[in-house]
Amino acid sequence: MSARSSSPGQEKSKARSNLANLVTVEPVVEKKAEQALVPLSNNLNALKSDQESSMIVYRLYRRRWLGLVGMVVLNIVAAMNWIWFSPIAKSTADDFHISLPQVNWLSQVVNLIYLPMALAIPSMIQRFGIRKTCLTAGACLLIASWIRYAGVSRSLSTNGAYALLILGQIFAGFAQPVFQVLGPKFSETWFDLKARTTVTMIIAVANPIGSAIGQLIPPFLDSPRSSLLILGVATTASVGLVLFIQEAPPTPPTFAGSRPSPPFTDTMAALFGRQKMSEDDGSPTFSKTEKIDFAIIATVFGVLVGAISSFSILISQILGPVGYTEETAGFVGAALLLMGLLAGIITAPLFDRVLTHHLARSIQVFVPLMAACWVGLIFA
Repeated sequence: MSARSSSPGQEKSKARSNLANLVTVEPVVEKKAEQALVPLSNNLNALKSDQESSMIVYRLYRRRWLGLVGMVVLNIVAAMNWIWFSPIAKSTADDFHISLPQVNWLSQVVNLIYLPMALAIPSMIQRFGIRKTCLTAGACLLIASWIRYAGVSRSLSTNGAYALLILGQIFAGFAQPVFQVLGPKFSETWFDLKARTTVTMIIAVANPIGSAIGQLIPPFLDSPRSSLLILGVATTASVGLVLFIQEAPPTPPTFAGSRPSPPFTDTMAALFGRQKMSEDDGSPTFSKTEKIDFAIIATVFGVLVGAISSFSILISQILGPVGYTEETAGFVGAALLLMGLLAGIITAPLFDRVLTHHLARSIQVFVPLMAACWVGLIFA
C-alpha cells in the first residue's frame, strides 16, 4: 500500500521536474538560435556574392583565335628583329665599316633592355591593359624597322649610320619581351582550361621559331642593307595584326579569367619573405622550400638562356675562322633553336604524364649532359 500511495506523488514530482526542464531548456535553445542568426546576417552579402558567382555562365568567343594569331606572328617578328645581324656579322661590319664588337652590340642591346622591360610589363598590364600594351609594342617594332632602314643611306657617316642602327634595335628591345611575357595572361583571359596550356605553349614557341627564321634568311639576301628593307616590310605587314588583340571578352571563359592577377610587387615581396599579412586568399605566398627551388631553377635557366643567346649572337664569328660560310652559320643557329623547340614539344607531355613527380631528378640528369655538350663544342 505504501508503495502504491507514494507512486502518485512521485509521478507528480517527475512531471514538475520535466516541466521545469522544458522551461529551462527553451531559453538556451533560443539563445543558440539567436547566436546562429548573427553570423548568418553578417555573411548575407558573402552568400549573395557566392550565389551570383555560381550563376555566371562562362563563354568562349571566336575572336580569341584572331588574337592568338596576332600574338604568335608578332612574337615571331620581334625575335627576327633581335637576331637579324648575327649570322651576317662579318658582312655587316664590312658594309657599314664598323667593327665586329659593334655588330655584336646590335643584338646585345636588345638583351640589355629585355630584363628591365620584362620586369615592368606586369605593372604595365595592370595600369594600361593587354590591348594598349600590345599596341605600344607594335608601334615600337614599326619605329624600329624604319629607323634601322634610315641608317642604310650611304650619304650618312659611319657613326651616323651606326647610331640609327643601334637606336632601331633599342626600340626593338622594348617590344620583344611584351609578346612573350603576355602569353600566359592572354591565354588565361581568353581561353578555358582545356586550351589554356596549349595556347601558352604556342605563344612561347613562336619566339624561337622567329629566331630560327632570323638566322636562316639574312645570309641568302643580297646585302645587309637590302636585308633591312625586307625586314622592315615584313615587320610593317605584321604589325597590323596587333589590332586583333583585344583587351578582354565581355564574359570571361573561366573563374580565373574573371579575377585580376596579383600585383607583381606583391609576388616579389612574397618571394623574398616580406609580404604583408592579408585576409585575401588570393595573395601569393611561398614556403622556404619553394623559394630555394625557385632560386635554383631561375639560376640554371638563366645560365642556359645566356649560353644559347651568346652562341646565337656570335655564331658567325665562331664558325667563320674555321672555314664555315655565313650560310652554314645560319643553318647551325636555326638547327640549335629548332631542335630545342622539338625537344620541348616531346618532353612536355612526358613531364606532364610520366615524370610529373621527378622534375628535380630530371634537371639533375639533363643539365650536366647539356653542360658536357657545350664543353664538347670546344673540341669539335
